[in-house]
Amino acid sequence: MKVFTLAFISTCLLLQACKFNGNKTDNTTVAADSSSQTSDAGSIKGIYSGDFGGSPIYITINYANGHQVAGYNIHKSLRRNLKGEMVKSGDQWLLTLSEPGDNQYDGKFEITMSPENKTGSGKWTPNDPKATSPKTFKLKYLTDVDQLSGNAPSVAGYYSNTDSNSELTINADGSVSMLLYTRINDSTYSDQSIAVRGSWSYDKNDSTKVLINWVPTSSWPAKTTLFNFTPYNEEAAIYGNELKADSLEFKILMAG
Repeated sequence: MKVFTLAFISTCLLLQACKFNGNKTDNTTVAADSSSQTSDAGSIKGIYSGDFGGSPIYITINYANGHQVAGYNIHKSLRRNLKGEMVKSGDQWLLTLSEPGDNQYDGKFEITMSPENKTGSGKWTPNDPKATSPKTFKLKYLTDVDQLSGNAPSVAGYYSNTDSNSELTINADGSVSMLLYTRINDSTYSDQSIAVRGSWSYDKNDSTKVLINWVPTSSWPAKTTLFNFTPYNEEAAIYGNELKADSLEFKILMAG
């Protein structure tokens, strides 16, 4: 009886050891797969642009872990946060992203992203079908989320008007901010600045034209400004990008 009991206990311990080892192997495999998926998901992060119903849209993906994805989009000076889910399908990622929903023009994006060639395509469906129509679009990669990859649009950067101390910042994600001291007369500028924001795009047919859509305010009612864009050209003695409009002129101080 004693010998039988010892044999039975030994058998139980052996089975438990096999079970434990099997679970350990499974857990290791799952962890490795999860790590690989997270790494691959991160490769879709970046700033993208595309045509959205005849006007440019910029979509920035700044968070992606293989399950959740988040970022924001800028269209016609309106910035909307995005968050949703991502699912792997072959060598592509399927993204479902929703805008907050507190604006009548908010909706949902369904985007297929290709990490290998940094492109995407998809559709946008409005929450309120009476407010606007659905859109389809294609996206191309512009630069990384920190705008440090060297692929940022050539117009992106920090500009200044040294006469008035006005500032203009054009970001690769499509956003624009301006701190403007308006002219009182030929040699005097206002002591009070106007802070205004918006979004930019190149003219469809002429990359030497940059259109800025402003968010109008009581002190800045203008809706758009069309700038003539002159890029750096050493041969023409232009040693930095220049933006000129009828009443506004800026020279770049720092490229984006």
